[in-house]
Order: sequence, then C-alpha cells, then structure tokens
Amino acid sequence: MNELLERQFDYRPRVAVFGDAILDEYYEVSANRVSPEFPIPVLRADKDEPCVVLGGAANVCRQFSNFNFDVSLFALTNDKIKNLAGDIDMGCCIPSSGVPIKKRFYSGEGFPLCRLDIEGDDYNLDAESLKSLQGRLLDNLFSSDPFSVIVFSDYNKGLFKGLGEFISKLDESTITIVDPKKLPVERWRGCTIIKPNAQEARDMSGHSDWRLQCEYFMRETGCQAVVITQAGDGVVGNVEGGWFEYRPPSKKTPRSVVGAGDAFIAFLAMCMAHSIDIRRAVEISFEACSLYVDQLYNYPVHPSQISSSKIVDPRILSRRDFSLSFANGCFDILHPGHVAMLEFAKSKAERLVVALNSDRSISKQNKSHGMVNDLPFRKSMVAALGCVDFVVDFDEDTPCELIKKIMPDVLVKGSDWIAPVGSNLVGEVCSFGLVGGHSTTSLVEKIRRGL
Repeated sequence: MNELLERQFDYRPRVAVFGDAILDEYYEVSANRVSPEFPIPVLRADKDEPCVVLGGAANVCRQFSNFNFDVSLFALTNDKIKNLAGDIDMGCCIPSSGVPIKKRFYSGEGFPLCRLDIEGDDYNLDAESLKSLQGRLLDNLFSSDPFSVIVFSDYNKGLFKGLGEFISKLDESTITIVDPKKLPVERWRGCTIIKPNAQEARDMSGHSDWRLQCEYFMRETGCQAVVITQAGDGVVGNVEGGWFEYRPPSKKTPRSVVGAGDAFIAFLAMCMAHSIDIRRAVEISFEACSLYVDQLYNYPVHPSQISSSKIVDPRILSRRDFSLSFANGCFDILHPGHVAMLEFAKSKAERLVVALNSDRSISKQNKSHGMVNDLPFRKSMVAALGCVDFVVDFDEDTPCELIKKIMPDVLVKGSDWIAPVGSNLVGEVCSFGLVGGHSTTSLVEKIRRGL
C-alpha cells in the first residue's frame, strides 16, 4: 500500500462523489432485562446523544479526509450532514428533509442489537419534484471543471430512480466508478468500472458464477472493468477481457462491516486517480478496507495505518484525526533518559512523532564530540521504541519549519529549554525533567576512557 502513499503528494486530484447521502446514528445502550409487556429486550441508555457520522455517499467522501484529495459531494443533504462534512466541498448539495437516517443500537464492545431506518420512498418526494432535483444535481456535475474520478454511490434511496444513460455526457477523460444496488443496470452504460458486491452481482445478473456475472455487466454497460467484492473472501473481476482474483493471505473477523463498500470504493477511486494499475488498486483497496472494518463508527483510515513503517513523510501527519505529541533531538546513542522522555511525550497525546536532526543539521551544531551513528541508524533505533508512533527528520538548524508543517497538538522538550523552538505554534508545551546521570556526552566520555 505504500505505492498510494508515495503518489498522493505528486498532485491533488479532484474527485466527485454523486449519490445517496445518509446519516448514521450510533447509540450505546445496555440490554440486561426482558420487557414485562412483550418478550423483547429493553434497551437502556444514560443519555439520548448518539454518535452521528456520515453514511452512504457522504461516508465515501469522508474516507478521503486524511488523504491529499479535493473531494466534492453531489447529493441531497441537510444541516447535520453539512456540519459533519468538515473540509468536504459541498459541490452541489440540495437541502432535503427526507435524508435517510439509520439509527444503530450497540451494547458493550460494539455488539449490534437492532437498527431503525427512518426514511420514505424517494426522499418523500413526488415524481416531478424528484426529477427536478436530479436534473439540478446532474447539471451541476456536467458543468463543473473535469474531475479525475467520479464515484456514483447508489444506495437505492431514489436519487438514481428513472434515470436513463447519462455518463456519456461527462468529460471523456474522467474515470467513472459505479457502486450499484438495483436494476436497471443499463443506466450505468459507459462507466469505466462497475463494482457490485457478491450479492448485488448475483441478484442483478441472475448468475451465481462470478465470471458469468462479469460478462453480464460488461455486456450491459460496456464498462472497461468489473470488480466484485466478496466480503472477507477477496475480490474478483475482469479488466478489458482479462480475469483476475485477489485472495487475502488470511481472513480476519471484522468489528463492523458498516460502510465497508464505501471504504473500498473510496480507495479504489484514490488509486485510479493516481493511475495505479487496477489489479494492484484492488489489492490496496481490499487491504485498506480490512483496516476500516476493524474500527467502529465509519472511522476513516489514516495514511499511517497503511504505512509499513513508522518512518513516514511528515506531510501525512498534517491531515489527521488524532492528537499528536512532538519531540525532537539527535538521539545519537539511546539511553534511559531518552526513553523516559519519549514515554512522557507519548502520555500527552494519542500519538507521538519524533523528529531527528539530519547528519548535516547536527554537523552545524559544533558538538564537543563527533556523531557516533548516522541518520538511518538513529531513525531505525527510535522507531523500534514501543512508545513512538512516527519518525521524521529535518535538515534545517531547528525543527521550526517541520513544526509549522505538522502543527502538533503538544510540544515536549527537556526542562533545560526555557523557550523551545516552535512553542509559539502549538497549543501546549510540556517540560520533562532530565533523568540524572544519563546523557550522550557522558556516554561518549565513558567509552573514550574505556569504562
């Protein structure tokens, strides 16, 4: 998956998501008794304040939030969706009182008890009103500057009802990815990729064999590729006549599969926007989706989760959804004082990033002793510490520019620093008392004396 990470800063692709936006409400309840009125469980909550997150097409947009993309949503929405959207561009979002709401009730560690869907057919709109709003959304999509990728997220709520072929009106260079739910499949004629799940592929094609399903979708839509997700079993499909299968090396039990298709199609769109081969894109999307389903509440995957190393590009930390503590230094020879300070720094936030001076940066400090270890060695040693989440480096005299780029929540320095560099840029500065008897200088002197 590092291929996606390495390419995401080459440029900032424009992506549109057109489809059914949904609100997901999660209620934490207890269910430890049966109702005396009917043989049903009684759900009890301390407060009526659910965790409200974006669902459907809006959740697809949310999955881009930690990556370097310019994402626009085209949907029927309400004030709650707009408030939750953050930096998602509401490309064309028409207010609607009929936005579907899914209330999910969970007990304990994410154990699902029941779900209540609050929605009417076709957003509670009559045929004429629905057609008018569909036209407004499509007109805005067609008149927008070209997008690298457009995702059509169909949750069968009515937004695509009655539409004929319309994809051919888009810019020819735009990659279009369809996540379909129901027939008629002909409305998607001209799309680049169509991505049903196994159940949808079976229901729409009438075939149980996935190869016949692919042939059906390619014949009916003229698409270039069919990608069929088969839950934890992997992904199968056809790319311009060539069959492919991706089977994960091992299967895992997910914590929640809510919105798994949204995560998959979002990462597929990311990969396609960066011209990653579709077969490789399918593997990346599946692995990213495996991380997504290990979380609750439609939580978006962060680039750090898909990195195979703690040593990262600092730019991935500028877009994050966790608190970050920052510590810096040379860390030439690790000693107990270093470890104690870094453990202290980790306690101040959810994650810890450690910034190391480059060899060139250290050479300009006129240290009384020469450096023992070079930068790659020092980075690997710091990364091996359990309290450290990320390791970065800087070539300047001070980490000031790096701090501006990352904008950590907490800055941690030793108590011998009265006004550490970057203290005016962060919300909190924490001082760590030095551990007596431990310093790199004293260690070097001991070695020189042969002690």
